[in-house]
Amino acid sequence: MGLFTDIADAIGARLDAYRSGRDYTTGSATSPSRPLPTMAQGWSNVQTGQGYAATDKGASSYFAQPVTLSEHEIVQLYEGDGLAARIIDLPAQEAVRQGARVVTDDATLADEIDDWMASLEYADGHHGLLQALERWERWRDLFGGSALVLITDEPDTRKPLRPGERLTRVRCLSRHQLQHTDLRGGDPMSGEPAHWQLVGSARVFHRSRLIFNGRGEMPVHLRQRQGWSVPAYVQCWQALVGCGTVDSAVPTIMSMFLTPVQSVKGFAKLLREGKIADVFALLGHEQLMQSMHKVRVIDADGEDYKIQTTSVAGLAEIMDRMPERVAAARGIPLTLLQGRSPGGLNATGESDARFFYDSIKAKIQEGRMTPALRRVLDVAFADASGPTGGKIPQRYKIEWAPLYQEDAAQTAARRQVLVETYARAIESGTVLPAEATLMLEDAGVFVRDDEARAIAAEQGASGLTSLDILQQTRLALDALHTPATAPRLAEIIGVPVPDQAQIDAYWQRVKGGAPAASTQGE
Repeated sequence: MGLFTDIADAIGARLDAYRSGRDYTTGSATSPSRPLPTMAQGWSNVQTGQGYAATDKGASSYFAQPVTLSEHEIVQLYEGDGLAARIIDLPAQEAVRQGARVVTDDATLADEIDDWMASLEYADGHHGLLQALERWERWRDLFGGSALVLITDEPDTRKPLRPGERLTRVRCLSRHQLQHTDLRGGDPMSGEPAHWQLVGSARVFHRSRLIFNGRGEMPVHLRQRQGWSVPAYVQCWQALVGCGTVDSAVPTIMSMFLTPVQSVKGFAKLLREGKIADVFALLGHEQLMQSMHKVRVIDADGEDYKIQTTSVAGLAEIMDRMPERVAAARGIPLTLLQGRSPGGLNATGESDARFFYDSIKAKIQEGRMTPALRRVLDVAFADASGPTGGKIPQRYKIEWAPLYQEDAAQTAARRQVLVETYARAIESGTVLPAEATLMLEDAGVFVRDDEARAIAAEQGASGLTSLDILQQTRLALDALHTPATAPRLAEIIGVPVPDQAQIDAYWQRVKGGAPAASTQGE
């Protein structure tokens, strides 16, 4: 046992010296270029070498510094690679696809605010506040940060933004277009400078005139890149490199898919005798004859010519797997990233799409765009020439239209559930028919009076009767359980009121008889 103990002690001393960065024989420091990792996991074993860099290959793993991309490299990648451009464009485009509107107690004022938002200039010849925010968000992911500049009628942009200044337009800048001038007068808690200068210009903006996107995401003492975030490409760089490698290798593999093979009698002997030129001449003549006469002549004695195929097994799986890594790194469903149908048994991709849209709503719409919208609107509301005449609405909110849109079948099923639910509530006396009508209107089952005329005109052109419309939309007798409400329903939809004979016939066909007399007068 003494021999084994001595061996174990020697190994342990050598490993300890290696871990501490000292030479085992001299005891002097080796000054490694980086600290030597000692353990890959929580467990180590000196006998087996588990967890020690000298004997365990896994213990030498470490996380390298992320790749650094210049502004020009980012632009080249974005403009030259369709997949790289799509992972940047898709989240920002989806965030504003269905739009948003300002909701106030005054519907007319809300419409005026929406018109003002649509007319706000954000670039030469381009208008729309939501479109400006789409670029603002896109450049955040592309360059690692962006800023929305609020340009008012105040010529001195070094001054803080004052209430009442007239907002004339907004401009979107990437983080490479801004640099802070000094830290004096900045926020001591967040470390944000007070003034920012436009690169290549003498124009300086006070921070109150800028709405940043992609700053302050790390603690002050750990911030790099002047406090900006990293481009989205950095976090999925390995996946993008893998996709590019596979895509560029496929043409090479396919070019070698069909390989001509010709056997020459005594080929090895000819090589040993230095007659390789004769072999090349023979092959050249055969190739020329095949090219000119579409026939290949070979010696019948010992020569052969055939086409061999190269196996490409697994190539399709590799090509499919690499984009999945990019999609996972960016949090984008593969069905949306590649625009293809989901695979697998009963796969619809609906859950992935809902998760993606919920993430956009929480992170982009509510987390970043809504505060930016409120900041811009507050400046516009304080302006006497603005959409509200200088009066800030007491209560207003920003509503984003749902990103996930139901198809016709899902809409019909949802409305049917609502109708049946309110029908049972009316039967039990929980709600009144009039209350159910309003609730169904709010849920989108009933159409509003101002929209009913257009719907009625379309239905009338198709030759449908008013009773057909009531039956198809399932809004009338089944919902309110009384034919006495049919005139009101017909008025809401905007069609002629059905007569009593039509109502009785419908009730007879649907319910198997007329309703009770007690419900006739409800």
